[in-house]
Amino acid sequence: MRKLKAPALTAAGLAVLIAGMILGTPEVAFAPPAMPVIVTNTPANPVPTAAQGTTAVQITNTSPVAVRDVDNPARQPFQAQDASGFSPQNEALFFFSVPAGKRLVLEYVTASILVTSGRKAGFFVRTTVTDANGVFHWMNPVPHGTFANVGWDVWVVSQPVRLYAAGGTQFLLGAFADGPGGGSATVTFSGYLVDD
Repeated sequence: MRKLKAPALTAAGLAVLIAGMILGTPEVAFAPPAMPVIVTNTPANPVPTAAQGTTAVQITNTSPVAVRDVDNPARQPFQAQDASGFSPQNEALFFFSVPAGKRLVLEYVTASILVTSGRKAGFFVRTTVTDANGVFHWMNPVPHGTFANVGWDVWVVSQPVRLYAAGGTQFLLGAFADGPGGGSATVTFSGYLVDD
């Protein structure tokens, strides 16, 4: 009898467990498929086509209203280009003056830098807003190819920016190489002037 008790208890436990799983599992309810809704209005109950409730709107000005963006006064387009060979310090520096009473907003800067093959090029823009010494903005020239017949590597900068220079200051664009051997650069920039 003892030998039958253990298997009988195990079987009874499994039966209770299986019955609990079957009876304890919630049923999944499925929603009926969506049906179209049709609304029929009679002439006695029409769909409103005019404003309902309080809607006091009055326009007394019959002439056009002038609209302007007060944060962006009239922009005066500005662009320039310059080219130069490298100095004995292996750099080409380009100084541009911002007219007094204006602020320059630079939006795009490009440069083509030629250096002797095997050398790397660098590029920066220095602008002054409030600090008398200005701040440097470093940009990454990308190798563009080699003029094998003359031994020059071409590096290019082409970058959208948002840089500011105060009126009466000079801003500087600079191209340089990592060692002696000569080179040249052409820089172009565009943006706009605003009244300061």
